[in-house]
Amino acid sequence: MKPRTPELGVWVKKAAQGRKYGKEMITELVQWARGNIDFDYLAYPVARDNVPSRKIPEGLGILTFEEKGKESRDNCTFDIIIYKFYALNS
Repeated sequence: MKPRTPELGVWVKKAAQGRKYGKEMITELVQWARGNIDFDYLAYPVARDNVPSRKIPEGLGILTFEEKGKESRDNCTFDIIIYKFYALNS
């Protein structure tokens, strides 16, 4: 598989937010990936200001790996935090 560091992302419609669906999805995706694909780590980028999305990896004990700016389509720059979910054999 290329790259060896795939990126995770989930989007939950507004009406369903706050029900822990994001945490459930990320947990299941990581579990599935660990059992089915060979990777070094899964990257989970989150906008710094998106506190509910940051709570997902932090609630699972995942610490910040990297912080950087990212440019959006409308040429605005915002800060993102990247979390890493390692493969079990790492």
